[in-house]
Amino acid sequence: MKKLYFLLCFVFIIIFEWSCSDLQFDRIDKVSKAMINQDSNLVIAESDVIDVSAAKTIAYGHCWNTKGIPTIADFHSSKTNAPHKEIFTDTIKNIEVNTTYFIRSYIQKESEIIYGEETSFTATVKGLTITCLSVKVTGNQSFTVGSNINGIGSLKIFEYGSICIKANNDLQEMKKYESLKNDTSWNDSYSNLVKGETYKIKAYIKLSDSQIIYSNELSLSMPQLIIMTDTVTITGSSSVMLQGTIENLPYEIVSNHGFCWSATSAAPDYNASRISLYESTDTGNYNAVLTGLQKGVRYYYRAFALSNNSVVYGEIKSFIIN
Repeated sequence: MKKLYFLLCFVFIIIFEWSCSDLQFDRIDKVSKAMINQDSNLVIAESDVIDVSAAKTIAYGHCWNTKGIPTIADFHSSKTNAPHKEIFTDTIKNIEVNTTYFIRSYIQKESEIIYGEETSFTATVKGLTITCLSVKVTGNQSFTVGSNINGIGSLKIFEYGSICIKANNDLQEMKKYESLKNDTSWNDSYSNLVKGETYKIKAYIKLSDSQIIYSNELSLSMPQLIIMTDTVTITGSSSVMLQGTIENLPYEIVSNHGFCWSATSAAPDYNASRISLYESTDTGNYNAVLTGLQKGVRYYYRAFALSNNSVVYGEIKSFIIN
């Protein structure tokens, strides 16, 4: 009986000491299956570090490809701070539209790489905007157009730029730039344009060989100087009042305007007799009095304007004082 008693006491002591000591388990490295959050065109991968071993961690993050079973030899993120049991996220960039991607989380140790379960996603276009904002004339034959792109998110843009088209829909010129990863604004300058010609301008982005998105379209008529020769009013036996109109102004200022006239030439020009009214910054009517004229003589006249060392004339007209 005594032996049984001592045996029971011994077993009790062993059980007591074992219950009071710390339980020791080997820790393992484990990450969860990535969750994919797609907000408009932004793709965010979220995973959970379930457990971390004592072995040194080199890096952890997400890896992805278009073939399946992605590894860190493919596209991947890399976080180097020591991981704890936590949720971590990565924004996946440079994604091609309508393409399926495979993704999984990973932890890289000195001797091995542990991967989470694979999942997949497909990027579509939603909320991507491209806008042609404004067109500004910068010269008689040039203008600048401003555009922007918003909502790129994770999408890969292969090409972007703007297009200038003539009124007959022939291409005037195209400005293009390679690749884009973030929202942007930019300006394009076009030159060697024709005065009085109307041009249509729009911006574009290329998502793939078969998918191009265009912006709204703006139009602009290149400014040109237009002068009209108006009526003449006989004000006396030797005087008249000539009238003209600046119908349209060019980009540069009108440095001189007025009338040229002659009694000997049916096509008076700037080098003939003229009345100069000098600079003008506005469109509208103007007039000048011509005196010292003779009765019975036919006089020829026309309005003129000088801009950027170029003279523009109105129609040739004539009068006789009887």
